[in-house]
Amino acid sequence: MNVAIKTVRAELPKIVAARSAVSGSVHFGVGSYRDEADPNTGWILDQRVTGDLAAVRAAVGGFEATGGADAPEANLVALYRLATLPDAAIGWRDGARRVVAWFGDQPGHEPSCIDGGRTRLTRELVAARLRDAFITVVAVSLSGGMDKATTKFGTCAAAAGTPGAEPTAPNPGRTGQASAIAKATGGVVLALDSGSSDLIVDALAAVDALDVQLTAVTKGCDGVFSVSFDPPLPRTVKPGTVVRIKQTIRVDARVCTALSAPGKPFSCSVDYRASGGSFASQKVATQAITGC
Repeated sequence: MNVAIKTVRAELPKIVAARSAVSGSVHFGVGSYRDEADPNTGWILDQRVTGDLAAVRAAVGGFEATGGADAPEANLVALYRLATLPDAAIGWRDGARRVVAWFGDQPGHEPSCIDGGRTRLTRELVAARLRDAFITVVAVSLSGGMDKATTKFGTCAAAAGTPGAEPTAPNPGRTGQASAIAKATGGVVLALDSGSSDLIVDALAAVDALDVQLTAVTKGCDGVFSVSFDPPLPRTVKPGTVVRIKQTIRVDARVCTALSAPGKPFSCSVDYRASGGSFASQKVATQAITGC
């Protein structure tokens, strides 16, 4: 992990500066992970998502490789926490697109067990939670190490002797962990060789080339208005593509029971999102509903 950390310490501040120059509204956060045997289950939020770039650089500068019991790390634990902790704890901003740049040279233990063994993490579960949180993963894999065969290790051995318990000794596991998670979240894997000078260009290009999932979320409209789209949403759109979508708003058949005062003004809203990031909002209103 030493080489990976040196690469991140050297290159990540450059990525932060380059992306900030393109978009002044972008914010960054910093988290680190070690092995499952380390304190905090190997996962530490070093800096909440913030616009304070000096704080971000300081957090990255504090990275060091220490502890650990074997090569695979607590990767799955870190990604799961990012997806499931409250937005305020991580610093996620409402309406902002969420992209995680995941750096490493080894895969994560799979499965990983947390919460006293009650939660058993696999790539499928972690990817599902990341999608639920509208997080896209760009995996930066040093020398392809994050797609190597992982191992089953001790955090899933708490229930040893029970059906389905994992072995306490390391076992060869599945390959392709980083690729599977990146693909499942609409992201990409960047294969980085030691000493590569292309990380900045490749990372920025990867983020700019990410597909966008268009969705629409109604707020407060249930039972009063229904909204449909042609072509239907959600819809995946490639960068640079122009998409024309027809929106139809109908008064719901349940409106007379949904409204406490049908004869008075009513309004709700439709929030339009691109991969979780809000880009437009529309107010839907009526002065009165007659015929109830």
